[in-house]
Amino acid sequence: MTFISKELNLGAFKTAASMPQVADGDDNRPPTYEMRRRPNGVWAIYRNRRYLITTKTRDEHLAGEILELHVLQDGARARNLVDARFVQATVVIDHFLRTYPKTRRSYKGLRSRWKLLRPYLEGRRIQDLNGDWLIDTEEKMVEEDGYAYATFAACMGNLITAIRRYCQDKLCPVIVPFHRPDTADGRDRVLTPAERDRILRWADGTETYDPKTGTWTPALRPLGRIEANRRLMVGREVRLGLPLGSRPGVYRGMAWEPNAEFGHIDLANATLHRVPSGSSKKGRKSAPVVALPPALLAEVRAWREADGDQPYVFRTASGKPLPAGTLGSYFAAAMVRLGLPDVTGHSLRHTAITWMIERGLSASVISAICGISISMLKRRYDHSDNRVVQAIGHDVMDSLLA
Repeated sequence: MTFISKELNLGAFKTAASMPQVADGDDNRPPTYEMRRRPNGVWAIYRNRRYLITTKTRDEHLAGEILELHVLQDGARARNLVDARFVQATVVIDHFLRTYPKTRRSYKGLRSRWKLLRPYLEGRRIQDLNGDWLIDTEEKMVEEDGYAYATFAACMGNLITAIRRYCQDKLCPVIVPFHRPDTADGRDRVLTPAERDRILRWADGTETYDPKTGTWTPALRPLGRIEANRRLMVGREVRLGLPLGSRPGVYRGMAWEPNAEFGHIDLANATLHRVPSGSSKKGRKSAPVVALPPALLAEVRAWREADGDQPYVFRTASGKPLPAGTLGSYFAAAMVRLGLPDVTGHSLRHTAITWMIERGLSASVISAICGISISMLKRRYDHSDNRVVQAIGHDVMDSLLA
């Protein structure tokens, strides 16, 4: 056998391998299709003599065209050939949930987000999710249904990821007919001292605030158990978030004792551990242990005394560990009440870093406190240590005029 004949033979093997596996007992007979007129005059399609689907027409020629298209689409489906444009959007998110590892910490949050987004996707195919749909969905979610813009933007980002995963798994071109929304303004929002005080006044008290008039109204009766817990959790997030600049997700279920699921506060050593005990080196590096400053330490000790036997610093009204998504909902709802709808949990981190820079802290100190890389500080915050270093030379600088 010559080289050419060997290569041709190998090519024949490869072609045969892509066909139904007769060698393994696969049925190589193609299905048979036919049309039959039903008693009402409408033509129906049958496969292997079994009813399959109605053409919904009495026109024989049109029914024949539908039959031809159905035969081709049935064959494409059998070979897992998909055009993502015509796939139902809900099928895509179901595929994402089915293939996403359920053991990952983010699974529950994603499932909740998909549940939130599903009503806006029902009955739509991927090609229907165009720019007009994006605008309509933003208006419905934010203006009519009261969700924060950050929630809308996060849902759209997750949807783009789901579409890309579906297309990749189905070996078809990626079709994303809408653009990714801009990042929520709240990520770059810096609080003012007055806004900080407004939040803490609401969290610590029982009053209600009217954003339109800027007035406070005393409560007519004590807060309910659920509302009191919401205010307590929001207040704790602000009091930890502003001095420490933590990412909001670290407060998920934070406890008073070390554990393998959540971060904890160690009062004996005056430290806050942002990640669970035994976390990877990478996780500890991005969320370092932080020493609590004296005033904050005194505040946290008072929390511990008030909590009594409660095991969790951040908890639901029933005492269970508070999920990150629930804390985010508490915070977003509170900001709407206080006339600060563009403020998110991440705004606390951005405010903390910005205020630290304004007060002259070096990049290395901010990095150690907040768990942000020095390169990110320079890139996003345009932070330089020049101002800190220059202060060392003030005595010499003044002496030059003496």
